[in-house]
Amino acid sequence: MRLDPAVLDSTADLLSAAGPLAPLHLTLSAGAIQVLFRAGEPTTEQLTSLIRLAATLGVEPLAGALGRDSLSYTLTSVLTCGSVLVAGTHPPTGPAPGRDRATSTGQAVQVLRSLLPWASADVPLPCTVAEVHVIDDGGQLAVHVVAQDADDPLSALIAVSAGIAPTRPVGSSGFSAAGRGRLPSGQALLISVN
Repeated sequence: MRLDPAVLDSTADLLSAAGPLAPLHLTLSAGAIQVLFRAGEPTTEQLTSLIRLAATLGVEPLAGALGRDSLSYTLTSVLTCGSVLVAGTHPPTGPAPGRDRATSTGQAVQVLRSLLPWASADVPLPCTVAEVHVIDDGGQLAVHVVAQDADDPLSALIAVSAGIAPTRPVGSSGFSAAGRGRLPSGQALLISVN
């Protein structure tokens, strides 16, 4: 089973409508979409982005204490595809980003839309696509597809990669397989099958 194309499309529509956001880590699954910001991203940048998402969705972010001196902000909304979107800020972990950003929210939208033909394919898979991650570290975008419930992980890896991008296996056992490749638009692709 593939990820519902409506999840990709609704997420792309939301990001497009929200405008420029801090670098994101998106996790898309059958019933939920999680939006986090890259490690080290200043809290003010995260909050500005979260406020843009909230305004686009017509909701208010909620503040919550993370100890005595730190706040976190979250929002929850149901998108048109029926999936629950959860987004939140977090205290910056690791060093602050030190280079100029080479990516954009618009590029993340393009990556999501580039996966639509694959998600819409009417070819059954020998596994379930559990999650699709779109990771923006500010320097580049990458996609990680996580599949599970495969009787033959290597065959499942080949089936999942069909229609996305050619991948080369980088590890395989009787229990799991992984492959790397590049999307036609140039972003790194990792597929993991358990």
